[in-house]
Amino acid sequence: MAIILVEHSYEFASELADDIAVMDRGQIVLSGPVGHLPESEIRRHLTV
Repeated sequence: MAIILVEHSYEFASELADDIAVMDRGQIVLSGPVGHLPESEIRRHLTV
């Protein structure tokens, strides 16, 4: 079963997810298992 969660809070999403995908302007720029992606890169794409 797959559940898609759209969330702006990395902390919340990382607690629930096994895998994560980060989108920037409609394109997936990072994806992979939680804990294997550099948090600094994730946060760079989540800033406004």
